[in-house]
Amino acid sequence: MKKNWGALWFELRAGLGQSDMATVMYRDGENAPLVIENFRHREADGLGKIQAIMLKSGVRLRVASKKLKPPPAFLHFYYLLGGLLKHPVASVNPWKHFQPELKPDPSQLSSWTLSDEQEKHLRILAKNRGVSPSFLLIHRLSGLLREKLYRDPSREALWLFPVDLRGAFPDAPLEDLVVSFIPLHLREGTLDSLRPQYDRMREQLKSGQYWHFHALYQIGRWIGRRGMMFLIHRSHNKSFWMGSFSDLGEWNQEEIRQSPARDRVWQIAPPGSASYPVGFTTIVWNGRRTLTLKIHPAITTRNPEELAKEIMTGLREDLARIP
Repeated sequence: MKKNWGALWFELRAGLGQSDMATVMYRDGENAPLVIENFRHREADGLGKIQAIMLKSGVRLRVASKKLKPPPAFLHFYYLLGGLLKHPVASVNPWKHFQPELKPDPSQLSSWTLSDEQEKHLRILAKNRGVSPSFLLIHRLSGLLREKLYRDPSREALWLFPVDLRGAFPDAPLEDLVVSFIPLHLREGTLDSLRPQYDRMREQLKSGQYWHFHALYQIGRWIGRRGMMFLIHRSHNKSFWMGSFSDLGEWNQEEIRQSPARDRVWQIAPPGSASYPVGFTTIVWNGRRTLTLKIHPAITTRNPEELAKEIMTGLREDLARIP
């Protein structure tokens, strides 16, 4: 990869007080010490960070990334225009409460590791409705967040959904930002709306819309740092995204099962900002799924960690009620 203009967004926003510190916490069993690693998102994405941490303990892993072919360089401007046209436009600040100057605490998050029975139930629910388990989770979580935090809960939830591009750039360093994204528009909260919204997401992925947004991330090639700063100032401390949702996949390699990290529980959270105030991740490690929720203090008058725990409890109860 050439200059990573996408990473520069985080660097420039940090200059305005929007920290790009992401958080990884993990422990190898209930009685093991908790290890906390904060890292700058401009320097690494979640998938690369997990592999880099495992490599330090002598376990080399490789994510089975889908093989991708980047668009030819001469079409970059075409894809950039596509990104500008496809980028969502939404009303600003849907929150009941919005105080963007507040700063987050990286440790204020909540996680839930599903039991074998809970994971089996989740997979059955998703299969019966023709969607993935992770999509069912983000769909149900969105409804709970809207009810708690939106002025108008009927408004759509708009999520930034990262897409791993390592299959297109296999030589990129482990600790590097190698992602694009697609926007997830979650409108209705009913179970009947699951499949149509899931099909829309699948079509976005199938048609490669993430290449348009990757070109948009790289717009600095055309407008430089000053142009990027102009765009950042226009959106600074404004919010129309609900947040970012990262599906970090299933890690079931033999190397994991044979390592001391086989029972590891990961808690992984993106930086979060007033513009992307909710961070939600799912990862399946050696067959066990852990969800992590982080809420920025800008959108609540309550303690963000307590609110995240309450919503995660609501998600667990909601899933248990679905037949």
